[in-house]
This record gives sequence, C-alpha cells and structure tokens, in this order.
Amino acid sequence: MKTILVAVLILSITLLNLIKTDNEISIWERRKLKQFPDIKVETLVFGKWFLDFEDYALDQIVFRHQFRQLKVWFEESVLGKQDVSGLFSEKNHIFKINDYKSITELERFVAYIENLKEDYFHDNKIYYVHIPDKTSYSDREQLVQMEAATEAFLKENLLGLSFISISNKLSLEHFYETDTHWRQETLHPIVDVIFEGMGTQIQYDEKDFIIKTHPSFLGVLYGQLPSHREHEALLYMDHPNFQSYNIFDFEKGLIDMYDESKLSGLDAYDVFLSGASPILEINNPHAQTDKELIVFRDSFGSSILPLLSFNYAKIIAVDTRYVTSSYLSETIDISKDQDVLFLYSSGIVHNFETLR
Repeated sequence: MKTILVAVLILSITLLNLIKTDNEISIWERRKLKQFPDIKVETLVFGKWFLDFEDYALDQIVFRHQFRQLKVWFEESVLGKQDVSGLFSEKNHIFKINDYKSITELERFVAYIENLKEDYFHDNKIYYVHIPDKTSYSDREQLVQMEAATEAFLKENLLGLSFISISNKLSLEHFYETDTHWRQETLHPIVDVIFEGMGTQIQYDEKDFIIKTHPSFLGVLYGQLPSHREHEALLYMDHPNFQSYNIFDFEKGLIDMYDESKLSGLDAYDVFLSGASPILEINNPHAQTDKELIVFRDSFGSSILPLLSFNYAKIIAVDTRYVTSSYLSETIDISKDQDVLFLYSSGIVHNFETLR
C-alpha cells in the first residue's frame, strides 16, 4: 500500500510539472528561475545540457516553496539544528549569522578607512557610525558578544575621527522580521543621536512626513530560510520637500527619493533611492545652510539618507562596493569644508573584501 501511495505521489508531481507553466522568477527567493535549456548538439555531446536540465527541473518543480518550507521545519524541529545554513528564527525574526573574521581582517578594514582619510580628508570633520548586526538583539549570547567586540575594536582603533555609537539606541523592533535592514520609520532617534554626535540637531519635524505603506514585503532572509510567516509591512516616509530635491545617480541619472516601481520587483527595499548606486548626489534646495556631507555607506544608508538630507544643501553618497576609492577625486569635488560620515553595517566590516 505504501509503495502504491509513493508511486501515485511521484506520478502526480510528474504530471503537474508537465502541465504547469514555468515561472520566470521566485518572489520568495527573490531571484530568476532556470528556464528550459536550449537543445544544442555541443551541449548534448558534452553533457552540459543534462546538468542544465537538472537545475531547471529543481527550480520549476511544483510546490517548490512548500518543499523548502518542509525542509527547514525538518532540520529545525526533527533534527534539532540550532541554525540552517547559518540562519535561525527567534522572536518572529529571521537572523543570519555573520561570517566573523579574525582580528587581522578587522585591522585591514581600519586601515582601509585610514587610507581614505589620508588620501582625501586631511582637514575635514570625520565621523564614524557602526551599524550593529540584527543578531546583536537576539538571545544568542555568543553573537551578542561578537558584535559588542566588533564595535569596541572599531572604537579603539579608528583614530582621528569621532566615533558615534548607536547600538544602545537600537533594538530588534528597529529591524524587519524577514530582512537584515533597519526600518526607516524607526530611525528618528538614531538620526538624533548621529546629529548630536556631529554637533547639530535634526532640521525636520516628524509630523510633516507622509507615511506610505507597502503591505506585502518579504525580505531577503525569508528567501534563504522559508517559513510559514505572513508578509510584513514596509513603511517609507515621504515629505513635501522631496518633490523639489534634485537627486542625481551617476549611473541612472535623475531619480526620485522613493522609486515606487521597485515595490513590485524582486527587492522592495530598493524603493529607497532606487537601490544600489556607486555614487549619488542629493541636492536640497530648502536647506538652511550651504554645508555638504560625504557619506561612505552600504545598503543601510539608502533608508537613512532621506532623513539626513534635511541638514545639508548637498549629500554625496558613495558606495565603494561598486566604485574604486581611487576614482573619487576624478568624480566628485572634495573640499575641507565638507563633513565626512562613514556609515557601515557590521556585515560590511566583516566582509572587507567587498570594498574597492
């Protein structure tokens, strides 16, 4: 009887696979799925076609997402694994364990910051903000201690700048449940701490923002650790002043503060400043100052830059994952009157090799 049931199940899945339309993308995994490979003599002879077909079949199998959910449940609940491929669930959040490197790697990151200072910013006011990983606010004490040790090392070894700590102002509620990033609508106290450390005050009123909601957000971690959780809301804070900003992306040209077309794409977090960019300029015609800010940032910067923009006539945001630092002097105007802010998350600090 069991053999018959298994045979019926396999036959049913096979038939469903034959009649179903192939999907182009996986919303849950936030990636394009393999399509039926072209049949060519050379790929058949050398066996590549069969490997491509195997990848295609795995991507297009019916109930793929449900099978992935079942696999996670089995590893967590039956096998009792503490994490699945470096991810774990806790307090309705999904966490990804950082690839913590040796002290030598942290020293290399510090040297990278020092070199940027020496090459471009001899006489500028320079600030550093370390964004702790979400695991800092989990119940896993070892991860909490690793994050605390990372911040302590940076604070002790980054010399000749003002280190601004925000770790005690953050909590788990500042982060998305299914993503690594922080939630923009929770960042007002963080912006306040940053500006206090820079010797100034917030130049906006919270009540002037228009809060917009994307109700069906699933972050990158959901695709890596599928579960039966519901979508969560992604909120972004619009402001009447943003309509008259001039925001120039060095790759895409003029962009808006929020690119709402991204909400229906693979990564809704790209709504903030249209996603990743090597260099962009945010020009604020309403600024009560002529001061400028250069920000070295990663993807966390995309959602906080709109809030920082009120205090400056111009912000130049640089992501050296996508542009070499030696290219800066050829691309942007640098002067000693500009403030400089390094705004890096722990994930970048521990993956220094991603910076150029």
